[in-house]
Amino acid sequence: MTIENGESKVGNGADRLIRAVIAEQDKRYEQRFEAQERATATALASTKEATVAALASAKEAVIKAEAAAEKRFEGFNEKLNDVVISWDTRHQEIINRLADSYSRKEAEVHQVNDTAAHSEVNSRLADLDKRISVTSGEKSEHKDIQSVFRSNVSMFVGLAALVLSLLLWLTRILPQVQTIAPIGK
Repeated sequence: MTIENGESKVGNGADRLIRAVIAEQDKRYEQRFEAQERATATALASTKEATVAALASAKEAVIKAEAAAEKRFEGFNEKLNDVVISWDTRHQEIINRLADSYSRKEAEVHQVNDTAAHSEVNSRLADLDKRISVTSGEKSEHKDIQSVFRSNVSMFVGLAALVLSLLLWLTRILPQVQTIAPIGK
């Protein structure tokens, strides 16, 4: 086998045979390549279609889930509003009853304390009036000074009685008020 000018000198038959085999193999490779390209394109197209269909169904499922959740929350919000309204109503009723009870008790305490304070002040004033009337028979020059002094003393005693009765009332009412509504809480 000698090669001259890029051609082999082996016989024309063998060279043609080799070339035919090579051409046939090239043709087969070409067909395989084209078949693989078609299969890949078909697979990509079907994958794309499947992905689009999956995304569309997922979007539809999300929309339905959102609608269901919205309906569920609407019902929940209505129930929650009803509970809050009934809660506020019950608590407002309790607060109103407590306020009324407190007002009644406070009025009773004021009435009792006012009556006691007035009767005590009135009795002391009556005592002072008796004393003044007994001593009015003294000398006329001391009468004016003594009457002013006695009136000042009686006023001072009455004022002291009023302050003491008020303090007594406060010592009685504060424990009752603190049991109803503790101070500072």
